[in-house]
Amino acid sequence: RDTMNDQDQLMTSEQARATLEQAQRTALATPHDRKVHGWATAGFGTLVGGYVGLYQFLPAGGLRSFVTVAYVALLIALAGWQTKAIRSWPRHSKVTGYVGLAVTLVLAGIGTMGLNLLESRTGTRLEISALWYAVAAIVIAAPMLVAGWVIGHRRA
Repeated sequence: RDTMNDQDQLMTSEQARATLEQAQRTALATPHDRKVHGWATAGFGTLVGGYVGLYQFLPAGGLRSFVTVAYVALLIALAGWQTKAIRSWPRHSKVTGYVGLAVTLVLAGIGTMGLNLLESRTGTRLEISALWYAVAAIVIAAPMLVAGWVIGHRRA
């Protein structure tokens, strides 16, 4: 049996109200945390979009391998910075970031599969202006750029 008296564990209604008010005033996520998560989310989107656009633009060969290694290194560095620079996850930032990531990955998959399908049908690599690869990179990155903005500018 517990030797503590039940009365020792109870708060008065005034104490409970004061504790609740204090908890509501205490913000777990600071504006700094929101900015870091917003920039990191936008950064991840920029890396994914830039990687897909650049990878598809480059001819097959060693340069693609270098770009892939650089891409992975930058992803790891960005994740490391994000982890060290924050104290907490702002409310709804994970869901917002994951939705942006999902849409970005779907767009990247559609773009990559579309180019690969055209190449397999024609038997030759499709010659497209570099501008189209840049446009594809921006479109692919856009959902995470928007998610990053939302996370960074959300009030609560």
